[in-house]
Amino acid sequence: FEQGIKTPFNVGDVVRAAFTGEDGNVEFYQGKITDKNESDDWPNSPWGSLQVTYDEGGGDEQFSPWEIQKMPCNEPFYWLENAAEPALCDDLLRKIVAVCNANRSEAAPFLNPVPSSVQGYKDIVPYPIDLSIIKSRLSHRFYRTISAIEHDICLIKKNCDLFNAEDSAICKKANRLEEILLELFENVEIQANSQEPGVTRKRKRPTEALSMQETDENSVENEIYSSRRSSRLRRNARY
Repeated sequence: FEQGIKTPFNVGDVVRAAFTGEDGNVEFYQGKITDKNESDDWPNSPWGSLQVTYDEGGGDEQFSPWEIQKMPCNEPFYWLENAAEPALCDDLLRKIVAVCNANRSEAAPFLNPVPSSVQGYKDIVPYPIDLSIIKSRLSHRFYRTISAIEHDICLIKKNCDLFNAEDSAICKKANRLEEILLELFENVEIQANSQEPGVTRKRKRPTEALSMQETDENSVENEIYSSRRSSRLRRNARY
C-alpha cells in the first residue's frame, strides 16, 4: 500500500496489473494510464483514481495506486512478495479451525460477531472483526497478501483492547489467541511462480500449549460485560 501511494503515477505512464486465477497462477496485464481522477464515490481518496487502458483489447479499468506497478520495473510486484496463494489460504484455514477446536476457551469469545445486545460496542469499535469473517475470507479468496491475514488476526486483539479493561480476562484470552494464531505464519513459504520469486517469511513467537473449554454465546456476552470498565472514561481507553 505504502509503496503504491508513494509512486508518482501520471497520465501516459506504462503500468502493469497482476491477477491471480482460480488455479493460483498469476497473470500480468500491461497498459497505460489514460485518466487520473478522484472517484465520485470516494472524494479526496486515491481509491480507484487511476484509469488504465490495456494494450490487449483496449479495455479500460479503474485501479488504486497500490494495485498497479509502473514499468519498466525489475522489482517483484508489491503484493506478490507475500502473496496469499490459494493453497496457502486453504492450509491456513484448516490450521485456524484446528486451533479454535483445540483452544475453545480462548477462541470462543471471538468465533462470531459480538452480539448486538452488547451496548455501545459499535460506537467504540470502528471495524469489528471475528474469526468467522477471517475464515470466510480465506475460503472465498478475499486476501491478496499474507500481511492482510495477519492484520485481521491482530485486529481481533486490538478491538478487544479498545473495548475492554486491559487486564480483563477476555483481553488476556485475546492476547493468547493472537500469539498462537500468529505462530502459524512463522515459517510460511510463499510459492514461487514463473514470473516472480518466492520468499520465506519467518516470525519468532513463543510457543505454549493452551487448554480450552467450550463457552456458549450467553457466557461470551456476560464475559464481555464483566470485563468492561466501570466508568465511561476508563472504558474508552481499551477493548
